This record gives sequence, structure tokens and C-alpha cells, in this order.
Amino acid sequence: MRFAIIVAAVVGLSASAADDNRVAQAQDLIRHGDFKGALTLLDPLIASEPKNIQARLTAAAACVALKNVYCGEQNLEAIEKLAKETTGYDSLRGRLYLIESDMALQQSDLKRSKSLADKAAASISKALAESPGQPKLLALHAMALRAARRNDEALRACEAWRGAEPKNPEAYAMTAAVLANADRWNETTALLGTVPSDDASLRLAIDTAVLFSGLGRVPWSTIQPLFDSVRSRTSDPQIGRSLDAFRTVLAASGSPTPLQMLDYLDADPADTLGVGRALLDKAREGKLPVGDATPPERVSGDTPKYPDIARRARIEGVVVVVARIRSDGSVGSVHVLRSSNPLFSDPAIASVNSMRFKPATKAGAPVEVAWTIRVDFLLRAGT
Repeated sequence: MRFAIIVAAVVGLSASAADDNRVAQAQDLIRHGDFKGALTLLDPLIASEPKNIQARLTAAAACVALKNVYCGEQNLEAIEKLAKETTGYDSLRGRLYLIESDMALQQSDLKRSKSLADKAAASISKALAESPGQPKLLALHAMALRAARRNDEALRACEAWRGAEPKNPEAYAMTAAVLANADRWNETTALLGTVPSDDASLRLAIDTAVLFSGLGRVPWSTIQPLFDSVRSRTSDPQIGRSLDAFRTVLAASGSPTPLQMLDYLDADPADTLGVGRALLDKAREGKLPVGDATPPERVSGDTPKYPDIARRARIEGVVVVVARIRSDGSVGSVHVLRSSNPLFSDPAIASVNSMRFKPATKAGAPVEVAWTIRVDFLLRAGT
């Protein structure tokens, strides 16, 4: 009898060790960017041991990285029932709220987007209480507050992030983005005055990051001095070409129009300067402004093809594109502004290219416009 008990204990320990090893392997796959591989490895373990918190936490991290809300919710809800105070839960919960906030914004549901961003900020604040000063959490906190349009708090969060990472250009870029959205771009002068002046390469990297945050959002006359300064110092040929394209296409009085911004994307499809983000800002209500023209109306188009791999993984998605709607109603250039998953980008572009529109009109005459189009990828029962 005693021997049987000992054998059972050893078998139990071996199984536990094997489970721990599987979780460790999945975590290693995540570190190397193989999120689907991590989920494939964890699925059998979670099916046999649904209360394995570390397996659930690791799976949730992979789901969040894939922006798979359904999968992430499943695992986080399981952790919430088992041990909500698990280290890492609040951070992942905050990141998932941010993804959902972004998706709500793509669907022009501003109220829900802000509510989710507020929840993200609260969750990340709890995570920061456990790990004060952690740079990644500080960055997430600033992002959540900016998404919630709580500009003053976002600026304080950015300051904390810069304090933890004073040489991280992204922290300065986020600060500048908040200032641009709050119509306080003039304060970037003081912001850039805090950058160490004895490191020329760092100064250029931060100046460039701040410039990119303002392009398309800030009037050309306001941002031109920083633009000229960065252009004169940059030696990166791609950035140089992109800046030249921006100047040629967009250097106009006042803020560039959506059609001018689309011209830039045609000249620089990689969107090195991040002009697409500014276009999204202009389309806060879901559609780009067309001035005093009557907006175009869709009259036909193909249903987007659902990617097989996304269907099998039960992943839904949303893609927002900007398209040139010509004066004859045909579609010209198309650029992805935001995609919940890269799998959906090409099918969305193909669907939009198939569309025909009743063209926009101005004073009764058809005109060309830049127009945002949302393409939804939704799973239906039985598919």
C-alpha cells in the first residue's frame, strides 16, 4: 500500500514537472514571437488542466499578442475565477482592454472606446502598484490615458515614462502626440529642451520621433522649423526620401487635406512618417471630412474573403483603409490605416478595390476625394 502511494506521488510530481516544462517552452516561443506555436503547445494542457493558472496566463499573453479578444477573454476570465491577484493578470487585462478600445474606435463607437480605455488605465495602474517604475507598464499607462483622452493625466504618465527611460524616443513621441491632440504643440519646445545635448544621435532620434508625431496633425507653418532641422541632419536615405515626399506633397498653408495626405501615402506606401495615424485622427467620427462636397456612396463590391487560418483559429477582425474615390466612382489607391490582425489586410484591400461608388459631388459636379472604409471580418454560426 505504501509503495503504491509513493508511486502515485512520483507520477504526480513527474506530471507536474512535465506541465511546468510545457509552460516554459510556450513562454520561450512567445519570447521569439511564435504566439500561435505557444497556443498550440498549451491547448492540450489547458484542456486537461483548465485550472492551471500559469498555463492560462501564458496563453492569455499569446492571445493578447495576436489581438485575439475572444481567446484572451476566455483565459483571463478563468484566471479571474481562480486567482485574480496573480502577478501579470492586471497588465494583460489592461492590454486587452486597450485592444478592445482600439477596435471600438475603428467602429466609430467613441463612447465605448473611451470607456474601455478608462478600464485599461485602471488595470494598468493596479499592475504599476505591484511593479512601480516598470517602463513597459508606464508606457501602457500613458497609451491608455491618451486613448481615454485624459490629456493632463496622459502627460503626467508620459513624464513618468521619460523619467524611467530618458533616452527612449518613443516616450517623447507619445508625449508629443498627446500635446498635438490637445492643441498644445507649442509645449514641445520645452519638451525637446529636456533632451541631453551632448549626444547628437540621441537628439536626432528624439527630434525625429517628435516630428513624426506632429506631421499631418500640426499646421505646416508650425512644424516646419523642426522639419527643416531634422531633414538637414538625417543621414537615413529612407527617412530623407520620405521627408522630401512629405514636403513636396503636403507643404501647404494650414493643415494638409485628407487628399494631400493620401497623395503622400502614394509616394511613400511604407508610411515612414506615420501620416496614416493622422488620417485616423481626422476620421474620429468614422469618415474623413470632404469639405463642402457631398460624400461618396458605395453601390457595389465583393464580400471580403475570410482567411482560412483566421477562420480555423476563430479570429475576427476589423480593417480600416483610406481609398481614393475617383470622380467616376472607381477606386484608385488604397492604404491600410489600421488592421486588428495582418491576416485581414490583403483581403480587405482586395474587397475595397472591387467596389464602385456614386462619386462625391461639389456644386453638382463629381470630384475626387479620400475616403475611409471599414471592412469587418465576422464569424457566423456554423462557419
